[in-house]
Amino acid sequence: YNYWDYINAWTNVFWFQNKHHRHSWLIYFKQKVRYFFPQWFAEWWEFFGPIQNILPPDIKEGYNQFKARFEEGTNPFHPSLHFFSKFSLAWIFAWQHQFKKTSRLLPILGKQASVKWWDQFDASRDQFDASRANS
Repeated sequence: YNYWDYINAWTNVFWFQNKHHRHSWLIYFKQKVRYFFPQWFAEWWEFFGPIQNILPPDIKEGYNQFKARFEEGTNPFHPSLHFFSKFSLAWIFAWQHQFKKTSRLLPILGKQASVKWWDQFDASRDQFDASRANS
Protein backbone atom coordinates (compact mmCIF):
# COMPACT_ATOMS: atom_id res chain seq x y z
CA TYR A 1 0.00 0.00 0.00
CA ASN A 2 1.10 3.56 -0.58
CA TYR A 3 0.37 6.94 0.97
CA TRP A 4 -2.62 7.60 -1.35
CA ASP A 5 -4.16 4.26 -0.37
CA TYR A 6 -3.85 5.34 3.26
CA ILE A 7 -5.63 8.63 2.56
CA ASN A 8 -8.40 6.86 0.63
CA ALA A 9 -8.85 4.34 3.44
CA TRP A 10 -9.45 7.15 5.96
CA THR A 11 -12.33 8.39 3.84
CA ASN A 12 -13.79 5.26 2.30
CA VAL A 13 -13.94 3.13 5.45
CA PHE A 14 -16.71 5.32 6.88
CA TRP A 15 -18.93 4.65 3.86
CA PHE A 16 -18.72 0.88 4.42
CA GLN A 17 -22.02 -0.90 4.99
CA ASN A 18 -21.64 -3.86 7.33
CA LYS A 19 -23.63 -7.09 7.24
CA HIS A 20 -26.14 -5.65 9.74
CA HIS A 21 -26.79 -2.65 7.46
CA ARG A 22 -25.54 -0.24 10.10
CA HIS A 23 -23.73 2.85 9.05
CA SER A 24 -22.50 4.52 12.22
CA TRP A 25 -19.02 4.89 13.60
CA LEU A 26 -17.75 5.95 17.01
CA ILE A 27 -14.72 8.15 16.39
CA TYR A 28 -12.32 9.37 19.04
CA PHE A 29 -8.67 10.18 19.62
CA LYS A 30 -6.58 8.05 21.92
CA GLN A 31 -5.66 9.66 25.26
CA LYS A 32 -2.18 10.96 26.07
CA VAL A 33 -1.03 11.04 22.45
CA ARG A 34 0.33 14.13 20.76
CA TYR A 35 -1.01 14.20 17.23
CA PHE A 36 0.61 15.66 14.14
CA PHE A 37 -1.98 15.86 11.38
CA PRO A 38 -1.08 15.79 7.69
CA GLN A 39 -2.44 18.58 5.49
CA TRP A 40 -5.07 16.35 3.82
CA PHE A 41 -6.64 15.70 7.25
CA ALA A 42 -8.09 19.23 7.32
CA GLU A 43 -10.50 18.30 4.53
CA TRP A 44 -11.31 14.97 6.20
CA TRP A 45 -12.09 16.82 9.45
CA GLU A 46 -14.42 19.27 7.71
CA PHE A 47 -16.53 16.38 6.43
CA PHE A 48 -16.32 13.63 9.09
CA GLY A 49 -15.53 15.70 12.17
CA PRO A 50 -18.08 16.93 14.72
CA ILE A 51 -19.83 20.29 14.71
CA GLN A 52 -20.27 22.67 17.65
CA ASN A 53 -24.05 22.20 17.71
CA ILE A 54 -23.70 18.66 19.09
CA LEU A 55 -21.61 19.64 22.13
CA PRO A 56 -23.25 19.46 25.57
CA PRO A 57 -23.23 22.82 27.43
CA ASP A 58 -20.26 22.01 29.70
CA ILE A 59 -18.14 20.79 26.78
CA LYS A 60 -19.18 23.77 24.67
CA GLU A 61 -18.07 26.10 27.47
CA GLY A 62 -14.70 24.35 27.58
CA TYR A 63 -14.42 24.55 23.80
CA ASN A 64 -15.13 28.29 23.83
CA GLN A 65 -12.38 28.81 26.43
CA PHE A 66 -10.00 26.67 24.39
CA LYS A 67 -10.87 28.46 21.15
CA ALA A 68 -10.29 31.87 22.79
CA ARG A 69 -6.67 30.83 23.44
CA PHE A 70 -6.26 29.49 19.92
CA GLU A 71 -4.68 31.98 17.52
CA GLU A 72 -6.67 32.10 14.28
CA GLY A 73 -4.58 31.97 11.14
CA THR A 74 -1.56 30.39 12.83
CA ASN A 75 -2.65 26.83 12.12
CA PRO A 76 -4.25 25.29 9.01
CA PHE A 77 -6.53 23.10 11.14
CA HIS A 78 -9.80 24.07 12.76
CA PRO A 79 -9.57 24.66 16.55
CA SER A 80 -12.14 21.90 17.08
CA LEU A 81 -9.68 19.31 15.72
CA HIS A 82 -7.11 20.33 18.32
CA PHE A 83 -9.76 20.42 21.05
CA PHE A 84 -11.14 16.96 20.28
CA SER A 85 -7.69 15.40 19.92
CA LYS A 86 -6.24 17.03 23.05
CA PHE A 87 -9.14 16.00 25.29
CA SER A 88 -9.88 12.63 23.61
CA LEU A 89 -13.51 13.52 22.95
CA ALA A 90 -15.76 11.15 21.02
CA TRP A 91 -18.52 11.62 18.47
CA ILE A 92 -20.60 9.42 16.20
CA PHE A 93 -20.53 9.72 12.43
CA ALA A 94 -23.49 8.06 10.72
CA TRP A 95 -25.10 7.93 7.34
CA GLN A 96 -28.30 6.63 5.81
CA HIS A 97 -29.50 5.99 2.33
CA GLN A 98 -31.57 8.81 0.94
CA PHE A 99 -34.08 8.27 -1.83
CA LYS A 100 -35.47 11.25 -3.72
CA LYS A 101 -38.06 11.29 -6.44
CA THR A 102 -37.44 13.87 -9.09
CA SER A 103 -39.35 15.20 -12.04
CA ARG A 104 -36.91 13.30 -14.20
CA LEU A 105 -37.32 9.69 -15.19
CA LEU A 106 -34.96 8.16 -12.63
CA PRO A 107 -35.06 8.74 -8.86
CA ILE A 108 -31.88 9.67 -7.01
CA LEU A 109 -30.30 7.37 -4.44
CA GLY A 110 -27.72 9.05 -2.21
CA LYS A 111 -26.26 9.12 1.27
CA GLN A 112 -27.10 11.58 4.04
CA ALA A 113 -24.30 12.02 6.59
CA SER A 114 -24.73 13.27 10.16
CA VAL A 115 -22.75 13.59 13.39
CA LYS A 116 -23.86 13.46 17.00
CA TRP A 117 -22.36 13.58 20.47
CA TRP A 118 -21.66 10.22 22.09
CA ASP A 119 -24.07 10.30 25.06
CA GLN A 120 -22.09 7.75 27.06
CA PHE A 121 -19.00 9.96 27.18
CA ASP A 122 -18.20 10.97 30.76
CA ALA A 123 -17.58 14.69 30.38
CA SER A 124 -16.62 15.05 34.03
CA ARG A 125 -13.31 13.23 33.54
CA ASP A 126 -12.15 15.51 30.76
CA GLN A 127 -13.46 18.90 31.72
CA PHE A 128 -11.48 21.79 30.37
CA ASP A 129 -8.39 22.66 32.38
CA ALA A 130 -6.53 25.85 31.47
CA SER A 131 -3.17 24.31 32.34
CA ARG A 132 -3.79 21.44 29.93
CA ALA A 133 -4.80 23.81 27.13
CA ASN A 134 -1.34 25.33 27.07
CA SER A 135 0.54 22.04 26.93
